[in-house]
Amino acid sequence: MWRYGDGFAEPVTVVQDDDEALVVWLPAGTPTRRLVRADGRPLRADPSTMFTAERAVIDGVWTDHDVLRIAPTNAWWSVWVFFDAATHAFEGWYVNIEDPLARGEHEVRTRDHVLDIEVEPDRSHRRKDVDELEMEIVVHEPGDER
Repeated sequence: MWRYGDGFAEPVTVVQDDDEALVVWLPAGTPTRRLVRADGRPLRADPSTMFTAERAVIDGVWTDHDVLRIAPTNAWWSVWVFFDAATHAFEGWYVNIEDPLARGEHEVRTRDHVLDIEVEPDRSHRRKDVDELEMEIVVHEPGDER
């Protein structure tokens, strides 16, 4: 189980687990747990309260892409390799900036750091969620726990 904080949980298939990395597979159609606002709307429904709104955990389904996640040991990031769920065509990479994985008996946990990098198949890239990072910095004082 791959967990982000207390809300997101995704069962994954382990492909590799050794001193170098944890590599897992998450196919489209996998049942998941995810965070939404307490009223059921998505977290991004109102950007001004995205980090402060009351939250709830609901059942969901991973859709659209099959993903190979590569988390090097002790790294502050993981790389997600995206494939179209219907055609299996390679669609690019996603560098998720996050805490190094913490292992439990049957799960790994991490905490997302908001800013990420999307890399297209042609290797062009862009930073993702820069606006959300700026909002989070305003909402959370240094040293605050999320």
